[in-house]
Amino acid sequence: MPVWIDGGPRRRRVRRTVALAMLPALAVGGAAALLSTTNIVGDPQLTAGNEVTFTGQGNGHGRGLGQWGAFGYAKSGWTAEQIVAHYYGGSQLSRADTNLPVRVQLTTQKTANVLAPAGAKIGDQQVAPGQAVRIEGGNAVITTGCGGPVIKTVPAGDGTVNPLNAQPGRPTAELLKFCGTNATYRGAVAAKDGKVFNVVNIEDYVRGVVPVESKAEWADQGGYEALRAQAIAARSYALAEGAKRGDAYNDTQDSQVYGGASKEDPRTDKAVASTAGLVMAKNGYAVSTEFSSSTGGFTAGGDFTPVKDDGDVVSPYRNWTQQVPTAKIAQEFGVGAFKSIRVTKTQSGQAARVEAVEIVGANKTVTATGADVRKKLGLRSDWFTIDGQAPAAAPAPGAPGTAGAAPTSVAPGAGTAPSGSTPAPVPGTVVDRQIVAAPVDPFNPVPTAPNAAQAAPEAAGTATAAAS
Repeated sequence: MPVWIDGGPRRRRVRRTVALAMLPALAVGGAAALLSTTNIVGDPQLTAGNEVTFTGQGNGHGRGLGQWGAFGYAKSGWTAEQIVAHYYGGSQLSRADTNLPVRVQLTTQKTANVLAPAGAKIGDQQVAPGQAVRIEGGNAVITTGCGGPVIKTVPAGDGTVNPLNAQPGRPTAELLKFCGTNATYRGAVAAKDGKVFNVVNIEDYVRGVVPVESKAEWADQGGYEALRAQAIAARSYALAEGAKRGDAYNDTQDSQVYGGASKEDPRTDKAVASTAGLVMAKNGYAVSTEFSSSTGGFTAGGDFTPVKDDGDVVSPYRNWTQQVPTAKIAQEFGVGAFKSIRVTKTQSGQAARVEAVEIVGANKTVTATGADVRKKLGLRSDWFTIDGQAPAAAPAPGAPGTAGAAPTSVAPGAGTAPSGSTPAPVPGTVVDRQIVAAPVDPFNPVPTAPNAAQAAPEAAGTATAAAS
């Protein structure tokens, strides 16, 4: 996602993808907040050399679960099951196979050069405990340890260094460790086309995601259920996006931030273990459960129905102000000497996220999306206004987000507020059922059975965000 928590994964040696046991009792609707657009009038009076002041709400793209909102709901007494039901309307809590593998590119590792404290295997060659193995082209160079003398050079096979014991939950002292960085990872390490990958059990993978995408200390502040909700979201996203992205699934916020075993924390380990196998699903398949740091009080929609996010009241990013030099605006959009900037279109309703911005310069005029402005100018979200610009005209009576609008519908069990006046959602019963699996090639993870996640349109921006 991620921005904070600002953020998929592929697979391992088992050749399969996931069809999930659906839990009808937890089908969620969510508030049906329709998003139309509103044209804005009025230009701020700005001159070259000034700064432009942006005032906004939220941190990140705002789609799906809001991490600060989840924390707020958890502190108010909601469970993780209630939290994910609220944010991911239309999907169901389901249980996936806990033995499924994930394959994730390790972007900070440039070579597959690992120490095997408990031994390993590369191709047909066993690597003794304490020895290291370095993959060079189609060969594996085995040494007495990191930087030690060469023992032998053997064919690297498929380029995967497998620990002798690859069972989930192994002691840290037994795990593969990268020479030079000491970064430790569960599962196997693989090299392909100049890239390095970790092939790891889904539960072990989530253990390395939650503490870096969320805040482990929330467990000490009444927010343990928010960490459990983060584990469910991280697991769902990995299974859905891993199959779709293949080698493009990595350890950054472009997919999900993943720190491996080096970043694990006992508090988040507990949250992961308590939700083992739980995912959000539609039509039997895990869905891309995007999340971001802070929604600003209302989610952005996307694949899930926009909902009010009262839990976000605890977020330090619920409201923000940022000043951006006009010179930076002109440079980022290539308009020449800066003349003016104005919002020309927003979504109407409770979250007036920006859809279009006009930037005028001496050389040309550019119209950009709110998301593009957010990215290029380093704004916290695309829900903002520009100081000095006249406010938008009020939507017509009956339009979404106005007093005359039709009341939004809330499906049974989809609560909208953590207060005592609004009933909290009721979690469904998780029922174990056999998983329907389809074969998957670990280096070409395209399932033979259709996956709903693959058919879904690509979401703009990142999938995650970091709660900072």
